[in-house]
Amino acid sequence: MKTNGNIIISIVFIMLISFLGLTLLSFSIFHTWIRSARTLKIIETGRMHHELIYYLHHFHEKIFNENIQHFHQPEIDYFNNEHFPDIASSNDNNIIIKNSFTHRTLSKEYYNKIRITDTIIVSSLKNNYEIKSEVFIDILSGQIPLTFFPFFLNKTIDLPENTFMEQNHVIDKSSKNMVINDMAIEFDTSNFLLDCLKIKGSAITWAAMREKFGFEVSDEPIPEGIHLLVEDDELTCIFIQGDVDRLVFSTQENVQKILIVINGASHQYHYKPGENYFTSIFRDNQNEEFLLFKEKIAVNGNIGAMEQEGDAAFTEDANITLFCSGNMTIRSNLETQNLNLKEMKSTSLTLVCSIAKTLNINTEDLTPGITVDTKEETVIEASIIINGKLTNKSPKLKIKGSIFSNDLQNEGVIEITHWNSKSDTGRFFRTTDFKYINQFYVNAIEEVLK
Repeated sequence: MKTNGNIIISIVFIMLISFLGLTLLSFSIFHTWIRSARTLKIIETGRMHHELIYYLHHFHEKIFNENIQHFHQPEIDYFNNEHFPDIASSNDNNIIIKNSFTHRTLSKEYYNKIRITDTIIVSSLKNNYEIKSEVFIDILSGQIPLTFFPFFLNKTIDLPENTFMEQNHVIDKSSKNMVINDMAIEFDTSNFLLDCLKIKGSAITWAAMREKFGFEVSDEPIPEGIHLLVEDDELTCIFIQGDVDRLVFSTQENVQKILIVINGASHQYHYKPGENYFTSIFRDNQNEEFLLFKEKIAVNGNIGAMEQEGDAAFTEDANITLFCSGNMTIRSNLETQNLNLKEMKSTSLTLVCSIAKTLNINTEDLTPGITVDTKEETVIEASIIINGKLTNKSPKLKIKGSIFSNDLQNEGVIEITHWNSKSDTGRFFRTTDFKYINQFYVNAIEEVLK
């Protein structure tokens, strides 16, 4: 009995070991199959991802190189399957790429923003693998504010745009199209000044200016110097008649500081953007008032030097619009303080240079333009609108904002990263009817089931 029992136990043990061995072998085979399937999927979807990225790159180049002015409604006439048909992969005909376009329009006062959504499907004909990408393309159509363009040179050139930019050492860091086009522009200086000074009428005149500032009404210019326009507890505008020697911006915590030097005399102004706090200092006489400064400064003359004092020129909340009817020379960085180290997307300074024809008394001395005259790398965070020439004498000028000008003289390198303007100058300075691809970005790439 003991012998028989041992034999039975041995047989059962051997069968158990065999069963375990077969089970492990099966698991090993299944695991090998799974690993092979996963490897095959990784290889196949990796190849599809590569084809998609390659396609997106060329898709981006194609639409940005297209002159969409030729299309009445580019969202319909250009973004369709006729211009973007289904294509087979360049490397493997077992992959098909398809586009599907939709669009919606957001109407603004002077222009439309058209959001085109392209759903791109990359499909494998050998299996059920499929990858979907969603791309957003924003088109602006109509009278587009000039600050919406990273760089707009309103001039006729004899070279291709890319060649011109390379030869003039202008670098776009914003992935947007730069525009070089001699076209009609709405440059409404008169109504801009009427709005700044809150003067009713269709044209800015000395008589209207004198009445607004409390002088005897006549056609004579107002006296040279600084004039503060205060109405209903608001400082609407600081208007300066004549040339400015120095204009210095600086900050102290949340206080914006402005120093204006005219004929050797210094005038200081401190205020808190968006708050009823304004202080003026002249010859040690300090006057503190509960005024809300609307942050408009207009200079009917030249600005000899515009500078930053300290680490920053502007507070984060500042929204200064500076008008100059002559030439202004920038002699230092002009940067916005970033106390919270957040990503800045809008400029705190908008510069406008244009002759106010009806206010000109010395036309020969006023040539609208901006000159950057520094000896080292310079950072300017501003939206620049010039009805004249931009001259750069800095070895490397980094613009964080935008540039519009009629001419360019660049003795160094200009690098532009587009930031929007906080100012509403687009009501006065904009294109005539124009179409512009403003943005292209890939919103998602994901694997989907067929």
